[in-house]
Amino acid sequence: MEPAPVSLTIDIPSCTACKACELACSFIKFGHYSPSHSLIQVLQVYEEGVNVPIVCVNCEAAPCMDVCPTEAITRDDALGIVSIDGDLCTACGECVEVCPYGAIHIPEKSDIALMCDLCGGEPACVLSCIYGALKFKNEPDIVYNTIKKDFTNIPGDDRNWAVAEELAAQVSLDWEVQP
Repeated sequence: MEPAPVSLTIDIPSCTACKACELACSFIKFGHYSPSHSLIQVLQVYEEGVNVPIVCVNCEAAPCMDVCPTEAITRDDALGIVSIDGDLCTACGECVEVCPYGAIHIPEKSDIALMCDLCGGEPACVLSCIYGALKFKNEPDIVYNTIKKDFTNIPGDDRNWAVAEELAAQVSLDWEVQP
């Protein structure tokens, strides 16, 4: 299976961590403004001075789908978007543990796992991003594909930070002046 033909692409240097994307997402999905209930999470890597939005990249292998005991995680065949059916999800956390990018989380006091589903092809976060850090494109994601490390040995709840720090370090390296 090929990578998803659509993606949320991220221009990390343009992200100001205004969190408008998180607020738009939580409002569209749950009817209230709550960053913890957002399907996109913006992590601020202070050491590098970089903000990194963490989203599902619709992995070709999609290990989250393989481990879901209730088959709540499926892929839309037309767009390639992986999503969680909240009616079937039991918040067991198996998907959180296997997601290679830490893009799935279970908010405190929640009974479902959350991950970006690109709003079915019309992501609210993109419309709210006034700095242009998020774009919806009809092409596979390339930002996450630059990651060369394997983060599967890091516990699922901390994996998103490891991914954010890796991406932030790559961005910082690009900013350095070459002699």
